[in-house]
Amino acid sequence: MATFAKAGFDSARYLRYRPQYTSQLYSALLEYHHGSTGTALDCGAGTCQVAGALASRFTNVQATDPSERMVSEAPKGLPNNVKVSVASAERLPFPTGSADLIVAGQAAHWFDIPRFFAEAHRVLKPDGKGTVAVWGYTLLQFPKRESITKRVHAFCYGTGEGQMGEYWEGKRAVLDSKYSGFEDAAREAGFVDVERWDYPLSGTFVSEHNPPNWPRQYDAVKKSVQIIERDLSLNGLKDYLSTFSAYKNYVDKHAGAPDALDAFIETTAKEEGITDRDEVWETQWPGVVIIARTK
Repeated sequence: MATFAKAGFDSARYLRYRPQYTSQLYSALLEYHHGSTGTALDCGAGTCQVAGALASRFTNVQATDPSERMVSEAPKGLPNNVKVSVASAERLPFPTGSADLIVAGQAAHWFDIPRFFAEAHRVLKPDGKGTVAVWGYTLLQFPKRESITKRVHAFCYGTGEGQMGEYWEGKRAVLDSKYSGFEDAAREAGFVDVERWDYPLSGTFVSEHNPPNWPRQYDAVKKSVQIIERDLSLNGLKDYLSTFSAYKNYVDKHAGAPDALDAFIETTAKEEGITDRDEVWETQWPGVVIIARTK
């Protein structure tokens, strides 16, 4: 999370090139939710992508982020029912039993998870009327271009010259584990009906650069929910990779040096014989949702 709060972090670029979540995801959340649609909290809101989407579904939306920088650069034109404030996910400035839904999209791996779930249980309405949901997506893959998938995984997780593996902050492994253990933490905080929605259920490409034991097979999967639905070209891939915290950290440490991302894209185009860098390829975004309700 520290990287996104640094001076020079381009939040506008992040918002522009990060993929949007599917309507299927939000429909699945509301289908699971048994309470009202009065107040939703978006924790670790960042650029407020989730908060903006919830605004049409809930009367009031509170978007919180621990970074004053991120909050100060919240997108202009957010719906009037979205309020943005500085707060940590483990210490929310809201009354007990006041919220209907608490979510965190692509952010929960930064949290102290036991403390977050305990705080969420406090703030949510009791008796099954409150829902907590956290989700994230891991490194993308190209089902019909396996060689390019391998190149992307090597660039992002390799530790050689011009590779990003050593520049990730420590919490990336939590995301790459697809939030392993989060269900237990939710139950220990008092939540019930805990479910894991995994995407895809099968056929996930695994490379030598994936963290150990990723992805696991989960017996508790209830359904497959596609979190991201967006295909990329080589140019689109470059834009997306440029938003990674590891790339930002690499650039900061190698100021004035040739750009590693440029070199990766040029090498990929040459060795893969890509002449049209705007040709769009089928893209898959492995993801997971952990969802539960109050008892």
